[in-house]
Amino acid sequence: QAAEILSDVVHLYERQWNKLPTRVVVHKSSGFDEPEREGFADAAKGVECLDLIHVYQSTDVRAYHAKGSYPPLRGTLVYEPDLKPAFLYTLGYIPALGTYPGSSIPEPLVFSWDRLDSSLERVADDLMALTKLDWNNSHLIRDDVVREVAKLKQQPGQDIVIHGSPGLIRSLLPHDLIDEYRLLVYPLVLGSGKRLFDEGSAANLKLAESATFDTGVVKLIYRPADKAPRTVRVSPSSPRKARKPGQN
Repeated sequence: QAAEILSDVVHLYERQWNKLPTRVVVHKSSGFDEPEREGFADAAKGVECLDLIHVYQSTDVRAYHAKGSYPPLRGTLVYEPDLKPAFLYTLGYIPALGTYPGSSIPEPLVFSWDRLDSSLERVADDLMALTKLDWNNSHLIRDDVVREVAKLKQQPGQDIVIHGSPGLIRSLLPHDLIDEYRLLVYPLVLGSGKRLFDEGSAANLKLAESATFDTGVVKLIYRPADKAPRTVRVSPSSPRKARKPGQN
């Protein structure tokens, strides 16, 4: 299934830009077995560079500067040529602060590879970019997403919104952490793509609101059956232009 998704992505890129991508990178939190390696290689046929990267967090490795007690600088890459794995400090000592973030000694991100057509340095640059948050007051959840979202919901504040991300939605679904589903159904059949719910999804939902627009798009709002209020159905029209005085 993952190879099919990659194949769809490559073909979509080709349709969009009239050429194959130069490089394709697949990150996983587990290793790649032989069928996966073969499937990804077939899906990326014709692509110049394919990297299959296994990423995980180490709880056994710590490193310190020789002349101090602080861990390495953020962005430090530690590896031996031709040996796996490599260690990347996505968190570490920040000279401007004179310390490292958090209350515990930063752990390196560990990555290995089942296929590497580029270089370790380029893979490390990719991972650093993915772990960089450019939004104010942002926090990257690295471990138990369900637990962190549950804690976040207990805090005061406004609504938490997930745009897309079916994988995250499916991980939160069994734990009753989603209070409302807002779906827009377009009168367009693509034939393939990512599914919001898969074979393992189970939820008892009730339609809370629905609206049909002039374009044919239907808005559906579902809530868990024990939280859904009375169903309301409306059929709004597209906004009309304002008329000048004297116009009919």
